[in-house]
Amino acid sequence: MRLIHLLLGILLNVTTPTAASSIPRRSPVCANAPNTIAGTLLPQILSPRHNTKTILWCARHSKTYIILEMVQLVPGIAIATLIDETTALVLQHIRIAGDGVIPNGVATWHGTEGTIMETWNSNNHQTT
Repeated sequence: MRLIHLLLGILLNVTTPTAASSIPRRSPVCANAPNTIAGTLLPQILSPRHNTKTILWCARHSKTYIILEMVQLVPGIAIATLIDETTALVLQHIRIAGDGVIPNGVATWHGTEGTIMETWNSNNHQTT
């Protein structure tokens, strides 16, 4: 009887097709919507966030997302200040030079609170 079970087991192993990979490749997901793949349309209702040093944050009703890398703890006002300062600099640049492609595909801004914001081209999309 054991021989029959052994032969049946061998037969099933030999005749069963194998997959190319048993572990599917995962797409990056949004930290603020873990069921949403980055670069796809973000639903209006968001799931609770989870704690991590790298946060992939998606814009509502958009395919746009950013990756935040937390290097050290900073007060919330420092981030708000950086965003305000960066927005003012970008708008001033657009008023003076007009809108266009960022030279070399990379831009870096240093905030007054010791924070840094960088943007760069991604997935063959130009940053403007």
